[in-house]
Amino acid sequence: MPLHRRVLLLRYFIMIKSINIGFFPASDPLEQTLERVKAAGFGAVELNMNEENVSEGGLWYGISDEDALKVKALLEKYGLACAGIVTDKLWQYNLTSDSIDMRAEGMKRIEKMIHLCTIVGATSVLVVPGIVDENVTYKNAYSNAQSCMKQLATKAEAAGVLLGIEDVWNRFLLSPYEMADFVDGVDSPAVGAFFDVGNVVINSYPEYWIEILEGRITRIHVKGFNRDNGEFCYLREGTIDWKKVMNQLRSIGYDGFITVELGARDDWKADLEQISSDLDKIFAE
Repeated sequence: MPLHRRVLLLRYFIMIKSINIGFFPASDPLEQTLERVKAAGFGAVELNMNEENVSEGGLWYGISDEDALKVKALLEKYGLACAGIVTDKLWQYNLTSDSIDMRAEGMKRIEKMIHLCTIVGATSVLVVPGIVDENVTYKNAYSNAQSCMKQLATKAEAAGVLLGIEDVWNRFLLSPYEMADFVDGVDSPAVGAFFDVGNVVINSYPEYWIEILEGRITRIHVKGFNRDNGEFCYLREGTIDWKKVMNQLRSIGYDGFITVELGARDDWKADLEQISSDLDKIFAE
């Protein structure tokens, strides 16, 4: 791993307790959500770029720069950092597709998120690279996605934004060595791995991934997972050994945002209190 990449990846980071905004009802006004995040003891929030304008004051694909500046103002009002920007549309417009048009639509959305980062004060975009299925061979998926990432890397570098490729249940980049090779093949200081601790537990151990991805990790997602029943759960109720995870993160020098990523909850208020408390305990491991 070239030293210049590791330095670029790490210098952006401040250890901050963060939560993905998707935990809250999408229709709630952004200001109301940010107020709740701050009150719960979080120092940062990860924003979703929706395809349509579904949330008052939130980010969406067609948002103007003027309205995006209002998002920045709200973040500053509540003293919250923006841990990064994500979208769920990269499952649909995926970079592994054999369709040039499909890949182009995915790249447009990543380019939009890069641009929004420069406005709201974020430095990270999460990239779901795509999927492998009966319509896309593994060989083509790898080539297609890596080609797209090389093109996007130039724009990310110019903007000072990191593109983090997430480990997800997509039948692609199935081991830490493969993820590392994919990232290194892009050969850009702006491209790394967005490591999701909970996503690998079903067939691996997160601390092993962290060790191998040293110098490449842009951001961290956390969620609980129970290997015994194959289900996601509260952070500290599953089978993740958080002490090993945190020790490994410290051993590689990671000092960045730790973002809770959980779906929307009906009883979000009670859940939020437990999640905040659980994350404090994980930080103390």
